[in-house]
Amino acid sequence: MYRMILNETSYFGAGCRKTIAVEAMRRGFKKAFFVTDKDLIRFKVADKIIEVFEKNRIPYELFSDVKANPTIANVQNGVSAFKASGADFIVALGGGSSIDTAKGIGIVVNNPDFADVKSLEGVAATRHKAVPTFALPTTAGTAAEVTINYVIIDEDAKKKMVCVDPNDIPVVAIVDPELMYSMPKGLTAATGMDALTHAIESYITPGAWAMSDMFELKAIEMIAANLKAAVDDGNDVAAREAMSQAQYIAGMGFSNVGLGIVHSMAHPLGAHYDTPHGVANALLLPYVMEYNEEMVREAITRELSRNGQVYYVYNRVNQIAEVAAKISELVPDAEVAYAHGQMSERELERVMYQFMNGEVDVLVSTTIIETGLDIGNVNTMIIHDADNMGLSQLYQLRGRVGRSNRTAYAFLMYKRDKVLREIAEKRLAAIREFTDLGSGFKIAMKDLEIRGAGNLLGERQHGHMEAVGYDLYCKMLNEAVKNLKGEDTAPDFLTTVELEVDAYIPASYIVNEQQKLDIYKRIAGVETESESAEMKEELLDRFGTVPKSVDNLLRIALLRAQAHKLYIMEIKGRPGELRFVYRPDARVHGENIPMLFEQYGNSLKFLPQGNPVFTYQFKRSNVVEKNSEDLLSQAEQMIKDMQRCLL
Repeated sequence: MYRMILNETSYFGAGCRKTIAVEAMRRGFKKAFFVTDKDLIRFKVADKIIEVFEKNRIPYELFSDVKANPTIANVQNGVSAFKASGADFIVALGGGSSIDTAKGIGIVVNNPDFADVKSLEGVAATRHKAVPTFALPTTAGTAAEVTINYVIIDEDAKKKMVCVDPNDIPVVAIVDPELMYSMPKGLTAATGMDALTHAIESYITPGAWAMSDMFELKAIEMIAANLKAAVDDGNDVAAREAMSQAQYIAGMGFSNVGLGIVHSMAHPLGAHYDTPHGVANALLLPYVMEYNEEMVREAITRELSRNGQVYYVYNRVNQIAEVAAKISELVPDAEVAYAHGQMSERELERVMYQFMNGEVDVLVSTTIIETGLDIGNVNTMIIHDADNMGLSQLYQLRGRVGRSNRTAYAFLMYKRDKVLREIAEKRLAAIREFTDLGSGFKIAMKDLEIRGAGNLLGERQHGHMEAVGYDLYCKMLNEAVKNLKGEDTAPDFLTTVELEVDAYIPASYIVNEQQKLDIYKRIAGVETESESAEMKEELLDRFGTVPKSVDNLLRIALLRAQAHKLYIMEIKGRPGELRFVYRPDARVHGENIPMLFEQYGNSLKFLPQGNPVFTYQFKRSNVVEKNSEDLLSQAEQMIKDMQRCLL
């Protein structure tokens, strides 16, 4: 027996949001409880729904206490707000977070026995249907508008609660691609990967059947044809519309037959690190698994089907020929060769030349390939007995694939039923965790933690290093070496910036405290404009639109770094006034100070006694926000002019 639960009514196509009024009138609803998030209000996407309300004289109550990865508190606050509003139906606008919040609110309102929200986890035995909900997605990925699932964060337990309840499905789904045009590239890509993962996992899940297969195969086809175009050009109407429909079709399937291991692994990433769900799905491409011949066959066949090549790493010379023969048996159509360091120079050259020319499909090799062999056509790697290798070695090997614009796969395998040593488990866990660009330093630090690194940083000295921190330890060590060599070292001092501007990371922007501290540390390390731009781009991609306070924080970090090069110890500022305190031994061209006075005139004062001080006064505004912007802009301009004149 198979079961399909779908919306009562669904609408598709540009402008179909106007059907809110049609359905509300048909069902006799009087007042809407409008659930959305603050970003959609800020970027005026919510205005498109409010316009429908107002044009059709539908009273509404706005509820925007919604965050990415919604929490139990979000749902409970929404329940209280709904009860106070006098509304009789819910309109949910947003990605999975807004719609999931609305589902939780609707269920709890009509099923007060579940007011703790925690008891909704899993398959909840609710007795009543949720408050009638109209769901309007703004992202093409979650398919929350058509599913019986929703996800809520239990912050106390630091986990995602997956709630499954046929009573929570929205009665009306309104899939209007015009609501998706403002999605940034990063979000479009992440949600698209989420939709693709839905379709693939539902197609291979044990619960799949003829109708769900029909949905998922069509969804895979549409996503493959349109995702890249939707990411490249947010205003590609055809691609946006196709993606909006494809993710809905995928949802029709997975909501009724289930998902798989990728999603089960992705949810902890979201709960612990606040990783966007689609990003988590996309990151789970390097697999760590028991040795599986069928998986090896599938991985090789898949790579060959796109005219690619494969590395198979087997780090034992005496059995490498037998392993190559086994691979040939598994994939008879593949041309397989092997290479290792004990081969003659001429023989090794011949094999490698054949592989580079595409005459060999699969190269079974020892770890000799880790030394910098980069072939753009090789984008699948299978590492046999990965548990026997060091962490840095695994990281180096994995880096041999993914050197082109193709998606790359790295399979780190160990023998079936083998009990892994604790160190091996730590290595495999680390290589699975650190998948983002620039993880090399983190990998190296983890490697030091696992195995130590001799007496300098090993057990004998570990306590001393830990007491001051690794960064400071390295700095002290570098200074000591320079002093022993007789080299001149720049004076060590701290530059502080105290400006009356908002410069912080709001709790609503990055919820996870550990993650927030890491971002603060990385921002503090910004030294160049390019680093600042890269940091801003990363924040936009990971967490969404960068708030003004975070943008100010980035600007102040860059300002501090530039001021430090000028030997400035302190920058203080309030509306209309800036103060720059230099070190008395500042290595600057003091003879060029008159150039500054030529530019700034009587607005600039200079006190040379003690610690030299520049004081700059400028016109202040009566608008607080403008004062803050002017203060920061004037400080940046002053530093640029000082660099030009004094360095």
